[in-house]
Amino acid sequence: MRVNMLIQMILVWTVAMVGLVGFVSTAQAQDLKVEVRTIAASKGGDKVDSSLSDIQSTLNVTFAGYTSFRQLSVDNVVLTQGKSKDVTLPNGAEVTLTFNGHAGKLVKLGLSIAGKMSTTLRVSSGSTFFQAGMRHKDGILILAIKVE
Repeated sequence: MRVNMLIQMILVWTVAMVGLVGFVSTAQAQDLKVEVRTIAASKGGDKVDSSLSDIQSTLNVTFAGYTSFRQLSVDNVVLTQGKSKDVTLPNGAEVTLTFNGHAGKLVKLGLSIAGKMSTTLRVSSGSTFFQAGMRHKDGILILAIKVE
C-alpha cells in the first residue's frame, strides 16, 4: 500500500514538473520578433535602395506620389507578451512597440509614435505593414514593420 502511494506521489510530481517545463518552453516560444525598417521617401529623383527590393513594388503602389526610397535604418526587437520596447528613429522620434497577445491567429501589436499617435493593430504573423506621414527633409518617413 505504501509503495502504491509512493508511486502515485512520484507520478504526480513528475507530471507537475513536465507541466512546468512545458509552460516555460511555451512562454519563451510566445516571444514576438519585430523588424522596423525606416525608409525616407521623396519626390526628388527615382532611386530605390537595393535593400528595399523585397518591398519595392508595394512601396511604388502604396506611396505612388513618391519616386525615391532610401532605407535609413533597420531595428530588430524581441517582445515578450505584455512588455514594450522603444526604437529611436533616425529623426530622433521614439516608437514604442507592445506585444498585447493574440486574437485568434492574429498578433495584437501596440504602436505608439512620438507620443502623437497610439493604436493597437491586429496583424498576421509574417506580414509587413506600413505607417507613414512623419515629415523628413524633402519627403516623409515610412516605417515598414514586419511581425514574426
